[in-house]
Amino acid sequence: MGRQFPSRPLSAQEKEDRAFFWIILGMLVLFFSGRGIFGLLSSIPLFRSGCPFHAMTGLYCPGCGGTRALAALIKAKPAESFMLHPLVPYLAALTGLFMISQLLSVVSGNRIRGLHIRKGFFAAAAVLTIVNWLWKNAALVFFGMDLLAGS
Repeated sequence: MGRQFPSRPLSAQEKEDRAFFWIILGMLVLFFSGRGIFGLLSSIPLFRSGCPFHAMTGLYCPGCGGTRALAALIKAKPAESFMLHPLVPYLAALTGLFMISQLLSVVSGNRIRGLHIRKGFFAAAAVLTIVNWLWKNAALVFFGMDLLAGS
């Protein structure tokens, strides 16, 4: 039989963290399973030609550069990923830390506490997204610099 780890009852926060762990793991499996979410979106005509917001306004949407940033991160180019969209490496690092801490918590029988999701994590993500969006559009509108060109 498998080894049994002594454990204490899980708190509501720990149960929520465990659920978040499985949701993230499921999303990663979907993403790396071939078609994933990009395959589903590419079947919708609106998403075949790129960003609808950029196509209509000529400006960047808050997510512009995210797919290229993810591709750069997968190619082990974290600096390039950060320059394309800082939210992607931030979320990758946060997700990695969360997954590792939850795994250690499970393996240790809850003797090692896992990382808990905090409102500050979401606030930092929102700030990164807004600052990135304003920076890229300001460079485009006021200086004619297309920061995503050629990437």
